[in-house]
Formats: sequence, structure tokens, C-alpha cells
Amino acid sequence: MEQKTNQELPQDKLKNQVLSKEILPEDFLEKVRDLDQSTPSRDQAFENLKLLTDSNVREIFEDSDEKASYYAILSLTQFHIGQIYAESNSGDTLTYFEAALTSAKEVDWEGYEQDVFYIEGTVAYLNSDIQKLKEMFLQMKEGRNKIILGNFIQGLKERGVPNYYSDYSK
Repeated sequence: MEQKTNQELPQDKLKNQVLSKEILPEDFLEKVRDLDQSTPSRDQAFENLKLLTDSNVREIFEDSDEKASYYAILSLTQFHIGQIYAESNSGDTLTYFEAALTSAKEVDWEGYEQDVFYIEGTVAYLNSDIQKLKEMFLQMKEGRNKIILGNFIQGLKERGVPNYYSDYSK
């Protein structure tokens, strides 16, 4: 989805606000997450990724109390871009899921390992690595993400190759 170039993007406004200390880093991250969640298609993910990976923005979070929160929203953003590409069978899907996994491993919150297992299972699925996918499935607690990994396992058993949209949407 293209934005008009003469209009300021919400991400540009947020960048200016956080760099000028007009908003606190934690409020910035909350607003980025709100943008991510603003549409079911997650079409803000591409601009959010540019924003989050801007060197000046990233620097704010590297040695802050919000570092884990930063990596959690970065991982979510990368994951959503991977999903967008996977669902349309275009782009470098695996690269974004792998980046999401790398970012997720920077988050040290109790319970966040479930997100790491889910992302790692998704990467295994896209690599047709059913053994690793099963390992991640077994580590997951009950819930929607475990069901999705189960669908991925079943899809690989049936076809031998991933079909993300089909298996994710079951």
C-alpha cells in the first residue's frame, strides 16, 4: 500500500517525537504496537520496520530498561512481514521469520519462550524440518499458537512441503 509522499507518515511523527524526547520510549513502543494492530492485514509492518531499525531509534533502546520491549515489538513486526510474504507466496519469507526469531531471543521476559518456540517452529516448518517443528510443538503450552504448529505438522505430513496460508488458516 503506497502512502502519499507529501503526507507525513505516522511513523515519521513517532520518530520525531521519540528522538526529541517529546514522548517516552515506552510510549513510543506502545504507539508502534498500536499501528501494527490497526489493520488485520498488518500493512503498517513495513513502515514500522523502517522506523524500528533506524539507527537513531535503535540507539535509544540498546542500553535502556525498554530493550526487551523494543526487541519484542521488532520481532512481532518482522514476523508480520514474514506472514504477509508467506500468505502471498512472495518476498523473502524465511529471512523475516529468521530475523523475528533472532529478535525474540533478545527478550528475557518470563513466559516469552513460548513466543520463541512458536517462531522457531514456524521457521522449521518453512524449512520442511518436521523433527524440529515437532520439538517446538511439544514445548508449547496449549493455545492458538500450538494449534497452528500442529496444523503445520499435519500439512508437512500430507504434502511434504509447506503451504503457509493453507496450514495457518485451518
